[in-house]
Amino acid sequence: MRSIDWGQINWPAVALNSIYVLALALAVAFFAQIFGLAQWGEFNAALTLAIALIVVWVSFRVATRAGREPLIHGLLIGLLVALAILLLNYLTIGLDVPEIAGFLMQVLGGLLGGRMAQRTLEGSHL
Repeated sequence: MRSIDWGQINWPAVALNSIYVLALALAVAFFAQIFGLAQWGEFNAALTLAIALIVVWVSFRVATRAGREPLIHGLLIGLLVALAILLLNYLTIGLDVPEIAGFLMQVLGGLLGGRMAQRTLEGSHL
């Protein structure tokens, strides 16, 4: 197992893109509350899935652009987003099984985006 070169991590990109995903999620939740979509029973599940898919896309994009340590870039973005949303859920509605499942989906979304970027970068060097 090789060691991680933490100096190769693009920390500003990880932080800014995590904030980007969080801002997007909060904006969607805000507008859903205004337009009454939050009353729809499956809205939270749909929003959780949408956030996880956005995490995959953002993680892939950041990890591909970074070029080095793509899996770690993806994991960090997934973890930051998941921890922030988990904390927000804890402070507002409490934690239950759906919130924990959302946490896992977002972390796995970051890993998936990082792995896709890793495969893309490996394919470009062959």
